[in-house]
Amino acid sequence: MTLKFDFPEDAEFTKLIRREREANLTIAALEIARDAQPGLDFQPTLEWIDRRAAEVRGLLAHVREPREQLETLASCLSGTHGLHGTTSAYDQADASYLNRVISTGTGLPISLSLVWQEVASAAGIRLQGVSAPLQFLLRMETDLGPLFVDAFRGGVVLDWDECLEWLVELSELEASEIEPMMAPARPREVITRMLNNLKVLHVKHGEWEMAHQVQKRLTALLPGRFDQHRDLGLIAFKARHYGLAVQLLEDCLRTCEGSERSVLTRHWQEAVRCLSERN
Repeated sequence: MTLKFDFPEDAEFTKLIRREREANLTIAALEIARDAQPGLDFQPTLEWIDRRAAEVRGLLAHVREPREQLETLASCLSGTHGLHGTTSAYDQADASYLNRVISTGTGLPISLSLVWQEVASAAGIRLQGVSAPLQFLLRMETDLGPLFVDAFRGGVVLDWDECLEWLVELSELEASEIEPMMAPARPREVITRMLNNLKVLHVKHGEWEMAHQVQKRLTALLPGRFDQHRDLGLIAFKARHYGLAVQLLEDCLRTCEGSERSVLTRHWQEAVRCLSERN
């Protein structure tokens, strides 16, 4: 089954679907936040970022060393303005929405990192996202090798060896497995990770309509992935979009194998029954 989801109001997210390179991740993240906050005005968030960037530029006037630049950025965003991570953020959808991260001061590693990255960029510091295992980080290129900054922990700055050692301890993976994940992430990878965080949270709380909105975006970003079509079918069923669920699950049953077939068959049969009762 070929699906085409359009997001006519979401210019930056649409760029990601089209694999364009110049998508603005801050705007794309706000477009995602608008799903949960209809009518969301992006301007207050963008103005807050501009004000913080102006502050940082002033603080950086006589700072030249890269590590000191990152520490100055941390002093402003985490110190003066209180942006930080908390374990409770992992159970709150607001922790993924940039406007709510700014208003509450708390967020997930990826949402905090996007705020930091945008402020840094406007202040003249180039940071890139890193989709590391269990923690999203920011990376700064220097003449002596990359530096990594953890916005979730208030701006801890690590060199390559320090970061690798910490990620090995955190994830219990081998260093050789982690090293490729320390490269800069592509924009689509960043937004996909943000959407996956939201998907897991909405499913956990049984918020099926919101999970459906998120899964449509994931399927649009990853149109060739069987698992995304399967999940959209299952979530569509839970969200009572029975017609879509029947089509998707029927399509998945043509190619799935093993124990998954019985699960999908059961949901397809139930979706058919619910659709017939509705009609």
